[in-house]
Amino acid sequence: MKTRLSKISVNVSIMILIFFAILAIFAPFLANDKAILCKDVDGLHFPVVSGQKCEQPEFSLQPFLKYHYSGIDPQNAAFISPLTDQHLQPGQQRHYLGTDRIGRDVAAGMIHASRVAILTGTGSMVIALLIGLLIGLTGAYFGNDQLSITRRSAMIGLLSIFLGTFLVYYRKYFSGNFSQVLFTLLIFMMGLVLADGVLKRLKPFRKRFKLPLDMMFSSFIEIFQSLPASFLVLVLVSLFTKASLYNVILIIGLLRWPSIARFARAEMLKIKEQRYIEAARAIGMSDLRIIVRHALPAVMTPVIVAVAFGFSSSILLESALSFLGIGLPADHVSFGSLLSEARKNYEAWWLVVFPGFAIFCLVFAMNTLGDHVSRLMERK
Repeated sequence: MKTRLSKISVNVSIMILIFFAILAIFAPFLANDKAILCKDVDGLHFPVVSGQKCEQPEFSLQPFLKYHYSGIDPQNAAFISPLTDQHLQPGQQRHYLGTDRIGRDVAAGMIHASRVAILTGTGSMVIALLIGLLIGLTGAYFGNDQLSITRRSAMIGLLSIFLGTFLVYYRKYFSGNFSQVLFTLLIFMMGLVLADGVLKRLKPFRKRFKLPLDMMFSSFIEIFQSLPASFLVLVLVSLFTKASLYNVILIIGLLRWPSIARFARAEMLKIKEQRYIEAARAIGMSDLRIIVRHALPAVMTPVIVAVAFGFSSSILLESALSFLGIGLPADHVSFGSLLSEARKNYEAWWLVVFPGFAIFCLVFAMNTLGDHVSRLMERK
């Protein structure tokens, strides 16, 4: 009985993800105030792609919803319920899921919000996956005594990190002039080259020492996870002067990598003791090739579980940020911003039910698939 219910839940989860993926991919073709395809005296046009309306068309193919997510219908403003009478012009389509305070169609907003959620979850987890695998695999593979560098290289690396952090944090104070930014970069690089030349001549800085890479990365992961997520979000948001979806994706990706790094590190510690890894080292295979061709495929299976749970948590975090009005531009619609509209009218139940149910479905689907993969791993 449990096995049957598990199969049903997995199949339902896959169908949910396919449904939201279709909404995300074809969002402009499903909800738009412009025709998908039209024909006039000048020939065929694709207004959805070009952004231009087709005047007096001989033929037109319209989207499923003839509303753009940012379009305003003043006749149906002030929270019109999907179950009440609506003020519609002849030929005007009904607002199937109601409207918000200024008359935007909720159904069109839901379709666009699905696109935002899928982009956020996918993009942020790609970033988190790259960072987590890099830190987890390299730290566990090299350990604390297999990598050695000169003191000069360590000093130049620390200076590079300091100068890079300074430039990223204070870039908001630049006027936006590209030549000014380029001049600052050149000054920094000249300073690093000069410092490298000076340190190279000093004998104490030519000595090599073993770099405890695994201990450094493990400590960094622990420190990063001990910091409150809300504090990190505020710090990262302050680095960007302009609200953007891509900034939100980057911020969430920078918050979600530690769990992936810990999974990758744990698996790498087991894999690197295997005989085929020792054989690869014995025949002179490079460390990079061993990690990429032999260790990475074995590590990816358990990491997928962390990615699945991270995907759902990324959607929740993006919704929370949008609910608070942080991150996304004002003209973008997400599940969190739709929920935020409900605070202005507690009787607008449709602004709570539909976005909330969509968030629940996405989180349920990803958590179910992650749990299913985890159980399959335990059986093996």
